[in-house]
Amino acid sequence: MDGAIPRLFPRHQPSFPLARSIIVFNIVYNNRGSNRPDRLDGTPVKGEEGRKRMWDFFGTDGGRSGWTAYAILWLRIAFGVHSLVSGLNYFFPLVPPAAIHLSPAAPFVAALDDVGLFFWIKLVEVAVGVLLLNLYVPLALVMEMPTTLSIFYLNTFVDAMPRQLYTGPKELFLNLILIAAYSAYFLPLLAAKAEYTPIWRKARNAAGRNPVSGAAQAESDA
Repeated sequence: MDGAIPRLFPRHQPSFPLARSIIVFNIVYNNRGSNRPDRLDGTPVKGEEGRKRMWDFFGTDGGRSGWTAYAILWLRIAFGVHSLVSGLNYFFPLVPPAAIHLSPAAPFVAALDDVGLFFWIKLVEVAVGVLLLNLYVPLALVMEMPTTLSIFYLNTFVDAMPRQLYTGPKELFLNLILIAAYSAYFLPLLAAKAEYTPIWRKARNAAGRNPVSGAAQAESDA
């Protein structure tokens, strides 16, 4: 699919190299002096507070999540940069276009562009790229899923060129593995017999309890 209309689908994106550079910086920065203990009162020694803020910014659980946190961080940054560059490339020619080839998906994508829907798709991609910088990661993954499924289907079953057979499944893999990595925010969506908990009632049921967190009204207001 991303070779169908060269103006809309860039050929090369810096997502993986940039993600790798961010993680290397994160590891080096956070491990400098990492063996130094905190003060007796529990406050971090000089420099440690900044490192902990860096960990929190990247969403790696204060450095306590092990190598899997780095792996997910790399995938999240790569997916975010990929979405951001793909979206921005629609508005500004940042990346050279893919080689031209006749694609069965081209009329579909051209029609989306003609009716103005592709503009909004690319705008969502830009927003997703920004939100994946550990701002609103679960929201970003949900926002990107319709585009991910479209890319997967068109690249894998419609276009089916060698490069598209790689990029289509890759797009779906990144989206799904990140949803699995942040599963605590998605598992409540699988709840059967969901209760009526409107936002104007502070997400509580008739008994004054939040069925997801289990917090009662008095506990939540405390």
